[in-house]
Amino acid sequence: MDNNQLQYIKIQSQYADKVEQFEKCVVKAAKLTHAIADTAEKKCKQARIAMESGKIDVMRNTIQQYICQYGQDWSRFRDVRIQLVDGNTYAQLSAVDLIQQLHCVITLVYKDTALKTVNKEAFRECVKSLLKQSKMFTDKELDAMFA
Repeated sequence: MDNNQLQYIKIQSQYADKVEQFEKCVVKAAKLTHAIADTAEKKCKQARIAMESGKIDVMRNTIQQYICQYGQDWSRFRDVRIQLVDGNTYAQLSAVDLIQQLHCVITLVYKDTALKTVNKEAFRECVKSLLKQSKMFTDKELDAMFA
């Protein structure tokens, strides 16, 4: 993939400020249901390292690697869309934007890993319950996410 065609995780605008809370709930649900926490955490290691580095180039490259590796699997999720953007647009993303993208990557890795296990219903119900308890999501949003 050349620098003129990079991929970006498009977050629905109503969820943009809720990405970190969503990630926390997904990770907690994975740990509570004992389904996938170890496997997903191993898959997320590079994303966490990239965030901790604070280096924009490292974060950009890491996001692209995850999208290339998992993008096809993530395309089945209704709450996220992978879109192509030009290199100039991508270069203008701030560190804050890239960190938000990496939080999305972690969430999507956990969600994808969990939904490929036999405990997926327990995981879904646990995530939904935790999100409801956070009081950041309306019942309507939760119903749409878990329909």
